[in-house]
Amino acid sequence: MPRILHTADWRLGRAVPASADADLAAARARRLEVVSQIAAVAHAEGVGLVVVAGDVFDDNQVSGRVLRAAAERLVAFAPIPVLLVAGTSDPAEPGGALSRLGAGVGPLAHVTVATTRGPVALAGFTVLACPITRRADPDDPTREVPVRGPDDESIQVVVAHGGALGAGGSAEVLSRVDTAALARRGVDWVALGDGLTHRPIDVRAAWPGSPVAGADGGGEVLIVDLARGQDPIVRAVRVDRLVPTEAAAPEPVPEGDPLGDLAVPPYLASALDVLKAGDATALDAAAWLTGQLVEAAR
Repeated sequence: MPRILHTADWRLGRAVPASADADLAAARARRLEVVSQIAAVAHAEGVGLVVVAGDVFDDNQVSGRVLRAAAERLVAFAPIPVLLVAGTSDPAEPGGALSRLGAGVGPLAHVTVATTRGPVALAGFTVLACPITRRADPDDPTREVPVRGPDDESIQVVVAHGGALGAGGSAEVLSRVDTAALARRGVDWVALGDGLTHRPIDVRAAWPGSPVAGADGGGEVLIVDLARGQDPIVRAVRVDRLVPTEAAAPEPVPEGDPLGDLAVPPYLASALDVLKAGDATALDAAAWLTGQLVEAAR
């Protein structure tokens, strides 16, 4: 059976670590390493196509350094075709991150970027790419997917980014996809992005979640076997695990000092000493402290 790897929400260049105890630079490097791990899984599983359903980058203003690092990781997928679809974080705007990646030529000749909606023939699949074309798009990005023709025996895969009708969540969520309508049009698999964890929607649609594991889950990609007239066979494969950093043992609190060893600024320490000595009221100390804070902010 033809096989694809479905992933999404890489958020490369993200300015927020996946866990609160992670260093920012290390967190960004880890996201890139997870992409390398996805490439290794794609080769090991013998997939014919990799689809990334939006939010490849954290925003459209990522630096050239982030783009070059992403390109280096994408080279490792060759010769497997890779389709990158614009999401809500990296919509298909002029000068957006995906358009600056340099896909389709040289070492990235196997990488296709979908910044316009329509069919793309890749590795024997008919991929109906449905990128987000503007930030905060309220419409279903898959609304223009046509009904399969009576003689079309190709395997059709929709790749989009957004919520799903009937799958719970807030009614205010934008870009909500009607997966039931897509099934009626003859689509074999709906590869969605936009979520931290793997969640099936129905037998022919799912979110894979972020491949970067965090406190709320994630760390997986989906391997999907497809054949016309049969239900897809879907497996979640782990590519990342959250390894929590051991917290340092707290320092003992000195007797009689309820503040312990907190790092107290000198001007605040002075105000507290005045209060402890009983030479001023809390109102006096607050007025003095306010003046110190204003001075410090200049």
